[in-house]
Parts: sequence; C-alpha cells; structure tokens
Amino acid sequence: MDDDGATKRSRGRAASFALAVGAVSWAWSEVGFWAHFRVDDNAIVWVLTLLLYTLVAYVVLRILRRFPVSGIASLFMVGAAYGWLVEGTIANTVYLALPFSIVWTALAWHALLTVVIGWYALPTALRRGGLQAVGWCALLGLAWGCWGVGWWSATPDSGQVRTTAHPVSYAVFVVLVTGVAALGYGIQSSCHPGRGELAGRWPLRVAVGLLLAWSIPVVVLPLPWAPAVLALLLWVAWSTLQRLPSRSPGAGADILGWRFGVPWQQLPPIAATPIVAWIAYLAASPLSGSPTGHGPLYDGFLAAIVLLCLAGSGLLAWSLWSAWSPRAPT
Repeated sequence: MDDDGATKRSRGRAASFALAVGAVSWAWSEVGFWAHFRVDDNAIVWVLTLLLYTLVAYVVLRILRRFPVSGIASLFMVGAAYGWLVEGTIANTVYLALPFSIVWTALAWHALLTVVIGWYALPTALRRGGLQAVGWCALLGLAWGCWGVGWWSATPDSGQVRTTAHPVSYAVFVVLVTGVAALGYGIQSSCHPGRGELAGRWPLRVAVGLLLAWSIPVVVLPLPWAPAVLALLLWVAWSTLQRLPSRSPGAGADILGWRFGVPWQQLPPIAATPIVAWIAYLAASPLSGSPTGHGPLYDGFLAAIVLLCLAGSGLLAWSLWSAWSPRAPT
C-alpha cells in the first residue's frame, strides 16, 4: 500500500507540474499574445486551450528531460520544438505562409517569449528577488502594455471586433492572466519533479494521442502535407539538441536543466507586471482612435513583429551553428 501510495503521489505531482507549466504557457503564449479579451473568449474555451497547451508542454518537458538544458542554444531549441508543436498541432499557423510562418509566431513569440523568458528568465529573476525582480517584472509589463496598445491599429480577424481602449476591461485582463501565470509558477515550485518522475511511456503516448486526435480535423484534413513539415521541423530540433551539450542528469532541480517555478513567498514582485502594463495602456489611450492598417501606431506594431522575428531567426541560426558548425563539439 505504501508503494502504491507513493506511486500515486508521484504521478499526481508530475501531472500537477505539467498542468502548471501548461498554465504558464497558456498565459504568455495564448492570451498574453492577444493582450485583450476577444469576442469568443469564455471559460470553456480558455480551459480547453489551457489543456491543449498542457499536452504540448508535457511533450516538450519529456524532450527537456532527455536533453537537460545547459545553455541558451539548447534552451532556444527546446523553445523551437514547443513553438512548432503549438502552431503545428493546436493550430495550423506554421503551414500557412511558409517559410515566414516557421518563424512567426512559433519562434518569435512562443520560443523566445514563452520558453526563454516565461519558463526560464522571469522565474529566475523572481527567485533572485529584490529590486532586480521588480525591475524585470516592470519591464515585462511595459512591453506587454505597449504590445496591447499595438492591437488598436491591427485589422480585426474574421468574427472579431476592432480593439479599442477599455481601461477597466484591460485591468481585469492583465490581473487575471498574470494571476494564472503566478499560480502556475507557485505550483511548479511545489511539485518540481524528481529524478524518477516525468517518465513512463503511457503518459507520453496519451499526450501525443490526444494532440493527434485534435490536430486531425484542425490540421491534417485541411492540409494533408502538414505532418511532413512538422516532422521535419521536429527532427531539426531533436537532432540539434542531440549535438548540443546537455547537463548531466541529476536529482531534483537539474533533471530538466534548471529549477522551474517560483516559491510562493517570492512571487509578489510579479504584481509589477499588470500594474505597469495597465499604466502604459492608460497613458496611450488617446491613440485608441488611430486608423487600422496604417499610421504611426500600426508602423510601431509591425516594427515590434519584425524585431521579434529577427531575434527568433537570429537565435535559431546561432543555435544551429553552435550544434552543426565544424568547430561544434560532437
């Protein structure tokens, strides 16, 4: 009975950890990207999307367990696998404007912002604490608020309405999204997997099977050639990670290459993120009537996308060079 109880607790911790990573991923990858409440947002859609992100997060955590991160190149390639899986299974975005869609949004947003910053850099800053943690959270809030303002100039998607300034709605939005991310960080810290956890074939098979079941009607039937593209991209990530140095597996914190999450008592500085985001949003409210599709606000929004794409492309190129150049260790 004791062994059965320990096994159940271990599985429960692993499931809670994966769900917490999924919650952080959902916060920064999905709703953090849109930066406002959308017409079709509701509790059911949000929960379903969070569960889909959890499935992707679990698959990527298993990759990370196989190749514990030891540097920025391997961290970014893990992020690339995450981004390509999100945009290649949950959605079909990665296939719609090749080769640009390989970078935007998979690398430029998901890999760079969700994994490198959301999974690693922000929690690291919070664990260090002090004014540095507050400063990094405030900087993130400023960038997020400016990104939210940029949507005022974007042409709305089909079925959506034009985004305009709604300070009260935006305040609720940023507090809610940041709260979900903070909850995810706290649970990650409390349930961080040990050496014998996040293992086993059946959990991985179930996660992959559920992703396949979702992607068949969403991706495969409309685009029968899409699985070949995704397989190639994931092969690039996997083979590159094989060539990059990885940390030797150990107990506790370094099983994934770094310590995920933030202890509960070190989370308060993250409150600076929604506060500064709302202040930036409120300060820019006079620009809410800017035209869509052109004008200075739109140009700034496009410039941000270009810079993110350049950063994502540059990190991909550098990671590939680090692994495959003649001087790279084998």
